[in-house]
Amino acid sequence: MCAENLNNLKAVPERSEIPQQDKWNLEAIYKSFDDWESAFDLISKKIQELANYAGKLGDNNGDNLLKFLKADEAVSLELGKLYVYANMKSHEDLRVTKPMELAGRAEKLMTDYAAANAFFQP
Repeated sequence: MCAENLNNLKAVPERSEIPQQDKWNLEAIYKSFDDWESAFDLISKKIQELANYAGKLGDNNGDNLLKFLKADEAVSLELGKLYVYANMKSHEDLRVTKPMELAGRAEKLMTDYAAANAFFQP
């Protein structure tokens, strides 16, 4: 890049300098990190419960299969929200490490989900 082009580059504005209408609204997903943590804890437990269906989906005339499918769908949807919130939050300001930690934990939780669900979706 030539020196003339370098002089024309503008500094990246701070997030606080960006108009609100140009920012994503992650509070529509979770109001705070505490809300994210609560959802994370709940989904962690629900993922463990999914593994309990292994070898039992055919029991109770298919009732277990239906219960599993509903529980799996609910976990999958909430897990997606956890991941999106943490990942997008981590991109707001790369100098802030807490959201990066949340994104890493969300990725680990997705791995846990895949392991708990492997009997159904190998």
